[in-house]
Amino acid sequence: MKNYLDINNVDFFAGDSLVLENISLSIPKKGDCICLLGPSGIGKTTVLRAIAGLIKIPIGSIVLKEKVLNNNNIFVCGNGGAASVSNHLLCDFNKGIKNEINR
Repeated sequence: MKNYLDINNVDFFAGDSLVLENISLSIPKKGDCICLLGPSGIGKTTVLRAIAGLIKIPIGSIVLKEKVLNNNNIFVCGNGGAASVSNHLLCDFNKGIKNEINR
């Protein structure tokens, strides 16, 4: 059986700047939990946006359940009902929760 999700040798550019270089990741089965860690500006959100079909990648491929979602020839926009949340909204949400806990 193939992996649930495969990201293969993905590169992504923002203008002339290389944001992602040769990124590969496999998730063996549906429901597996992974974590993308790294400093600010390293490309974590860009990887998630590419998986969600919010951006097109020029190099590499993203395959979900053996279906190519994103490569230099195919782009399935907004695949799978994915959503994106701005980081600053999450920070405000977390601050609100901390304030409620500390009351």
